Amino acid sequence: MLVEAALISPLFVVMVFGLIEFGGAYRDTLTLGNAAAGGTRQVAIEGNAADADWDIVQAIKKASTAMPQGQLSKIVIFKATGPSGSVPAACLSGPVSGVCNVFGPTSIALTTEPASWGDCSGPTGDYCSTTRAVTVASPGPDYVGVYVEAIHPWITGFFGKQVTLTDSSITRLEPRKQ
Repeated sequence: MLVEAALISPLFVVMVFGLIEFGGAYRDTLTLGNAAAGGTRQVAIEGNAADADWDIVQAIKKASTAMPQGQLSKIVIFKATGPSGSVPAACLSGPVSGVCNVFGPTSIALTTEPASWGDCSGPTGDYCSTTRAVTVASPGPDYVGVYVEAIHPWITGFFGKQVTLTDSSITRLEPRKQ
């Protein structure tokens, strides 16, 4: 009996830790999907408002409260080519003029809106929200996407130190008569 317990116990412990680790990672994956969807809902509502990106980042932070906020590592707001587009590869390493805005941990952690966010001179100057098309005239409103990235730390270290989780969502801006 003691020999059987000695053989089975390590396997049982690894299974239990695996369930705990992957359960936490799955929770963070679901939270990230919810945050990306919350960000695109805010995009659709805000349209081309001057402080749209600030409100989008705040909506993502609010929707991701199931994980520690320090785990959010990057938010990219990008001009999508259509409903099934993806984040441009260049945007994953930094902002691209007229294509995307990239917000890192410092911008995500802000609790009050800096004045430069609304005038397209600060972190939102590369893909200024006021230039987003919201008219019903052809070709119609822009598609805007939100890409969210988070670092999930493994608790036990059995599976490594951490894993990067990502999710994205795309929506069409709410059309408005001009």
